[in-house]
Amino acid sequence: MASSSTIVETVLPAPGAVPEAQQVSKIVLSKPQAPLLKRIVSVPAFFSFLAYLQTISAAGIVAMIFGWKLSHATVAQHLLGLLRTRFAHSAKSKTIMDDTHHPVVFLCNHRSWGDFWIDAAILGGTSFVSRWAVAPAIPITAVWGWLQGWMWLFNRNAKRHSGWVSWLSNFFMYSRTMFPMKGLVLYPEGTRSHLPKGNPLKTKSLEAIYKLGWPVQVVISTNKENLMNEGKCWVGIGETINTAVSEAIWPNQVTTCEEFLEKIKATWSSTWDEAYSSMATEGGMVLRESTQLPGAALVPRTHLNPRIRKARFVVAMMTALYMLYRWYRNRNKADASESTE
Repeated sequence: MASSSTIVETVLPAPGAVPEAQQVSKIVLSKPQAPLLKRIVSVPAFFSFLAYLQTISAAGIVAMIFGWKLSHATVAQHLLGLLRTRFAHSAKSKTIMDDTHHPVVFLCNHRSWGDFWIDAAILGGTSFVSRWAVAPAIPITAVWGWLQGWMWLFNRNAKRHSGWVSWLSNFFMYSRTMFPMKGLVLYPEGTRSHLPKGNPLKTKSLEAIYKLGWPVQVVISTNKENLMNEGKCWVGIGETINTAVSEAIWPNQVTTCEEFLEKIKATWSSTWDEAYSSMATEGGMVLRESTQLPGAALVPRTHLNPRIRKARFVVAMMTALYMLYRWYRNRNKADASESTE
């Protein structure tokens, strides 16, 4: 159920302008309100939404086993369509880099569980770095993502004898071989936060990105915590997700890792300000009909990685064993019937 009310004021488009170019003059968000009746309704709606997500994820596993294409981007767009989510970007937002032929890292703000399907939808189905501790909350989705290769799961509490930066570099390189068709979403804050400007950025993963030489774009989206708030068990209906995208930052544009980190921090701050300030600025935000950000490409295909092959082999063996069991049981029944006659 909706967690906050939204007032949208729009200006009419210029003659001949297409709907996607319609400028939003101002959006004013009231503080989240959750009266008792709304809370009573929102809690079952929240868990129903999560259950539905697990059901679709199970369908995704079945589709993967039989070779049918069902991408997590399509599922994410479907889920947001059910919630009647609207999409916009700041007028100064940059175009998303092509991540279908070269690894690109998208640094996104982390506000709620809903971040995963919001960012999957607007970026076209990227990979995600996440902790194994997330898996119990969305177990079937985690299995689906791990098998297909777009969930890069790791244990944050483990000790890395080679050092975290070296380990993360190898981890990113290996994980990309499982899902090489799209870029990577990284949440550099590390944990979810509702602070006005989020948590300070953690640097180990960014140092690993610098070591790999992968380009970075900062992607900040508003209202994520209003679309889904797991702490209060609600989902938002009709929320507007406004996104600001920065220029690309390449490691080879700087001479040291420290310069790279400082440039990311400065870009993170300015992009954050742009995303939120453009919502309250006349002509600062552009509503779009497409879920995906300008330049974002939908994941082109399903990569047949070794995990999928093993999953198909296990399913084939289990099916064969079950058929053998059925044959053996039916034969025994037939023999028993003949002996009684």
